[in-house]
Amino acid sequence: MPTKPFTSRWFLSLLAAAWVFSACHQNENLDIDLDLNQFVSDTLVLGNLEMKTIREDSQRTDNLSFQLLGNIHDSVFGRSRAAIYTQFLPTGALDIPANAEPDSVVIQLSLVDYYGKIATPQHLSVYVLGDSLRQGQLYYTTSTVALGPKVGSSPYQKLKKGLGLRMSIPHLWGHKGIGPGSYYTKVRDFKRDMPGLAIVSESDFGPSDGAIAYYNLANANSLLEAHYHYYVREGDLLLRKTGMVKYVFTSGCRSFTSIAHDYAAELVEDYLHPDSNQAYRGFVHALGGSNVSIDLLPIKELADSVFVALHKVELVLPCELEYHNGQFVPMPFLDLKTMGDDGVEYDLADRSNPYWSRAYKEDLQAYVFNITSHAQQLLMYNRQDPSYDLNQLLVKAVKTEPVPFSAGRVVLKGPKGKRRNGAYLQLYYSKLSQP
Repeated sequence: MPTKPFTSRWFLSLLAAAWVFSACHQNENLDIDLDLNQFVSDTLVLGNLEMKTIREDSQRTDNLSFQLLGNIHDSVFGRSRAAIYTQFLPTGALDIPANAEPDSVVIQLSLVDYYGKIATPQHLSVYVLGDSLRQGQLYYTTSTVALGPKVGSSPYQKLKKGLGLRMSIPHLWGHKGIGPGSYYTKVRDFKRDMPGLAIVSESDFGPSDGAIAYYNLANANSLLEAHYHYYVREGDLLLRKTGMVKYVFTSGCRSFTSIAHDYAAELVEDYLHPDSNQAYRGFVHALGGSNVSIDLLPIKELADSVFVALHKVELVLPCELEYHNGQFVPMPFLDLKTMGDDGVEYDLADRSNPYWSRAYKEDLQAYVFNITSHAQQLLMYNRQDPSYDLNQLLVKAVKTEPVPFSAGRVVLKGPKGKRRNGAYLQLYYSKLSQP
């Protein structure tokens, strides 16, 4: 299948109207699942894209499937520190004897995954919140809640694979809801007296060190246990008895991740200035809020073409592997959104189709998005209204489908029109006989 470079605006004009001609004479929606080997097909590579790195002020994190914790120093993207703020509740009615004495108070969180060097120990601390997480309030990466007293600390805590986080928080004993005489039968009363916990990393790493871990607070292995003993008198005997209270982070508990990030003195900083026109690279990093916007200028130039049928359109975003290593590998997925006129992010029409792909392709060392339906829509809009402005696409970090937030990052190559082996659109088409 021959590949032709972008050579002239005239040929671009020729190409898209042919798609329009084909669509109008066959059906409104081309069958883009066709086997391209079933007919004569050619490809066209278009590299005159516009790409820019932008930064969001904050991102919502109280709706994440997993929460993030840890500290990492990325030599390209800078320092990131993630902390978990969460409520917790007893699994049932709570009644701790008034003469109870503590044996242990332990918190454990179920580890899902991580990004960075998990073997590096981190200094983790747990604080009681100084204020409650309010019902109905939204929480973001930039949100914070006042901290109360520290109840536990582990200077050499390792984020072990398969085992998750487990650490002692002995000084939580004695606080309301976790101490002698604690008695609760209603959730609202417990939440009133115990606002929750903050789990933070207080480490400070050098370049290319540290890790951010994903924890599933809804998992059955994520819990807090308070073990205690107390004495009862039976006749002349004083008997020692033991008890345990289990607390969980589900069933009406709220949680969010707060993230502090510093891009200062790192490579990405020069690309983030509002007036920057640098497009040699693009930087995607959810922890720091950096995304890549892409303007599909070639699509607008296709609106008046004829004599070809367009079968598939792929957006190919090569990875700058120079800035990835064993700890900071390219993320397995990126997400692609379109910006509406109202400034809201929307899914592409292609997302609901079986062919939707947004994965990193090892053989191409690039992310490949099939955006055929989106491209068809844009061509239709521009044919109806030549003054129609194309809204930008937004490339964002994503972990897996239910987790719209990733601790990973990726450096993308800029457009092919500005650098060798850069990003491009690839169009699959076949020529039509002139009517």
